[in-house]
Amino acid sequence: MAAGKNIAQVRLQLSRWVKDGRLIKIHRGLYVLSEPYRKVNPDPFYLANALKSASYVSLHSALSYYGLIPEFVTVVTSVTTKRPERFGTELGCFDCRYIFIRWL
Repeated sequence: MAAGKNIAQVRLQLSRWVKDGRLIKIHRGLYVLSEPYRKVNPDPFYLANALKSASYVSLHSALSYYGLIPEFVTVVTSVTTKRPERFGTELGCFDCRYIFIRWL
């Protein structure tokens, strides 16, 4: 949030920029600059962690990143102890799977 700004004005400006094509809305409260306005493409692993708190990139995504499997992975997969979700965005598909952790 911009310091000293009214939250309603900030939301209105964000919606205007999305409508004009300056921003891409990824999820509630998460925006990325559109292609002509950005100098660097956002990292998909960073976006996956921002979409689902208390999660980490794992499974096929991590194996492909480190070159341990020959397949090309199109979906960034994370695991979490929270509710599983799938996010389809303009920047890719993000899958968050549930994992059960049992403490001994």
